[in-house]
Formats: sequence, structure tokens, C-alpha cells
Amino acid sequence: RALTLTGRALALVLIAAAGGWLGATLAPSSTAYVGPLTAQIKVVPSLDPGVTVLLPPAGRVEFDTHEGPFAIEARVSEVDLEGGRVEPVHDAMRPSSSGITIGLDGESFASV
Repeated sequence: RALTLTGRALALVLIAAAGGWLGATLAPSSTAYVGPLTAQIKVVPSLDPGVTVLLPPAGRVEFDTHEGPFAIEARVSEVDLEGGRVEPVHDAMRPSSSGITIGLDGESFASV
């Protein structure tokens, strides 16, 4: 009787894992807008988990972020250069002619 209960529990776990794997394989990607970037994000079954950011044609960046049977894949499809420009919101954040910027908290730092 204990063997049948263990067998049923194991079958349930295997069916749930197979269903999760199949669902992740068939799930469509999602579009995300992150700052000036537009990315297609997809969860994929993988024995090598982590986050991979694909930057065509430059290459890819991989991050070891988690353990588990799934990986997250993000493909950057568009970069809005105009949308990526940030204008200072206060005159204190504008660079001075000396190349030093004074922040709102009074601390100074070099302009980049």
C-alpha cells in the first residue's frame, strides 16, 4: 500500500513537471519596454538556467540568476536613441564648464 501511494505521488510530480515544461515551450514571447529598449522576453525550458540577453548583431550577455529547469531569454529588438536621452530636471544637475556636476544634495561628481 505504501508503494502505491509513493508511486502515485511520483506520477503526479512527473505529470506536473511535464506539463510545466510543455507549457513553457508553447508559451509565446512577451514584449517589454525597458527605458529606451524594446525586448522580446520568453521563458524557455533549459537544463542551464539563467537570463540571456541577446543583442543582435553584437552578441549576447548571460547572467547566472537562478536555479531551476527554466531560462529567461530576452532579445533586444529596438533601441530608441531619442527616448534614451535624459534631460536634467534641475539646473543644479547641469554640468558646469569645469566638468564637475553638483547634485541636489550638494555633493559634486565628475561629469561623464
